[in-house]
Amino acid sequence: IDLKNELKQLKQEFNKRKQEINKHIQEINKRKRELETKGLEPPSISVQASKQSHTDAILHAYHKTNPSAS
Repeated sequence: IDLKNELKQLKQEFNKRKQEINKHIQEINKRKRELETKGLEPPSISVQASKQSHTDAILHAYHKTNPSAS
């Protein structure tokens, strides 16, 4: 196994995923700006995918928008 080649492949894979994530972040920011220009308040749900599981994020958002549900 050539470790240098493996490391190079991992770096390429990492950069590819980083670009995809950045594309998603740009899309989110674009939608947020669109909402703000329409005079609507975007939901203030912070994206913490790295810290929370998907389910936790959904529950957090639900409780944030429905305080009586907790």
